[in-house]
Amino acid sequence: GLLQTSVFPVPPGQSRTVQIRYSQLLRKDNGLVDLLLPIGTVKHARRPVQRLSATVRIETTQPLKTVYSPTHPIEIQRPDGRHAVCKLTLFNVRSPDDFRLLFGAHEGAVGMNLVSYRPKTGEEGYFLLLASPDIKPNKAADLPKTVVFVIDRSGSMSGKKIEQVRRALKFLLDQLKPQDTFNIVAYDAEVESFRPELQRADLETVNAARGFADGLYAGGSTNIDAALRTALGMLTDSSRPNYVLFLTDGRPTTGERNEMRIARNAKQANRVAARLFCFGVGFDVNSRLLDRLSRDNRGETIYVRPNEDIEAPIARLASRISSPVMTDLALKFDFDAARPTSAPPPVARIYPSELPDLFRGEQLIVVGRYRQAGRARITLSGMQAG
Repeated sequence: GLLQTSVFPVPPGQSRTVQIRYSQLLRKDNGLVDLLLPIGTVKHARRPVQRLSATVRIETTQPLKTVYSPTHPIEIQRPDGRHAVCKLTLFNVRSPDDFRLLFGAHEGAVGMNLVSYRPKTGEEGYFLLLASPDIKPNKAADLPKTVVFVIDRSGSMSGKKIEQVRRALKFLLDQLKPQDTFNIVAYDAEVESFRPELQRADLETVNAARGFADGLYAGGSTNIDAALRTALGMLTDSSRPNYVLFLTDGRPTTGERNEMRIARNAKQANRVAARLFCFGVGFDVNSRLLDRLSRDNRGETIYVRPNEDIEAPIARLASRISSPVMTDLALKFDFDAARPTSAPPPVARIYPSELPDLFRGEQLIVVGRYRQAGRARITLSGMQAG
């Protein structure tokens, strides 16, 4: 009840907008500015809120590095080095957690923030590491990459879904650069490839691939295992970034159907440490399988609602991976205090155990446990484009 207002009258079928402006002093701890936005609705609504959205615009005087929400998945846009736009959208919520946003601005090549917590002296502690390199690659020297598109064309994809997939696939093909290589794997009960092996993304080949996309029609069962093994088996060059974009709207219905074996087969077939991005369309997908596939192969899972446009999230991902700027990442922890040679490692249970590649505008998020307290030097290394 801190703020109350009365809006009257509201004509039938009309809406009224209430604007509230206020100033708030934000807390800063360990180099991170902390914004907490109360959005819980349990005290104010008797039924779920159909759509709840919040947009936070950040402007800093120093270069903006870390932007992270520990409470909600958000969309982050960075128009330049000192501004960011963070968007949160929730659907059909009754009592969501309050929205928390952390951001940090630093001079220097890398903005790195560490948040740690130790329950009791002598016990292992927990840490969260956020790192945002200030990478300015040469546009002409973008890292050449390999992308394999794995497209579900089973019967459940018929109608509007397959039409959206055709358009999205052609959009992805248009984002490829001449130095990239690619292929398309389409699957139902059978698996079909655009070409037997990877192709250079020259104009002639991309146009031929667009024709292949136009010829995709839905029908048949869903052989996820064979499609992934075929796609991952094409990747042989570990010296360049490799990506597999896997799209499905259902569960495996033919071939290998055990999710543990499908995940194991995919990991064994991934000989070049490719990143696997999974798109789950609709509510019938096997989320456990998709999450495991992406987790085991250094990627992520993106879920699309049945009535949501498939093209929008695919376009966002395409924008991210169009130019990888740092690959083969590694973290090194050096503590000032001397340690016996027989002592266990001071940092353990790091997640993710294999660090992902970094794209423009992204940041590295690492969590783990630590046994030894004290001053430490953390070094982030990797291959940089340009």
